[in-house]
Amino acid sequence: MEKMQLIEVKTCNGVRVVKIESIVTIRTARRHSVITLYDGTSFEAFHSLGWFDGQLQRPDFCRCHQSHIVHCRYIESLNYTSFRLKVNGFGEVPFSRKYKPELLSRLKTYLAQN
Repeated sequence: MEKMQLIEVKTCNGVRVVKIESIVTIRTARRHSVITLYDGTSFEAFHSLGWFDGQLQRPDFCRCHQSHIVHCRYIESLNYTSFRLKVNGFGEVPFSRKYKPELLSRLKTYLAQN
């Protein structure tokens, strides 16, 4: 049985332990980040997006914009005209030209592994 992967996140109420697989998106909000989980809840974390980018160095997470990280599992479609990702059940997230090659590469790797 595979061990469940967890991440410790600093919040205004202390530290919250989160299952990595339950993270759908992470976005910047001023000097903090907002994490949206699969159950629809969101909470603010006292970490930068860069910190999460380093912690989630796995092919299933991708920095798609200077203000967003998304879990590849939840990407439904990409719109190259509007530069938006449709995230299954969670609306749309922007992606930029700068991050497009990495996004496509990680998405292909994720889909090939799963």
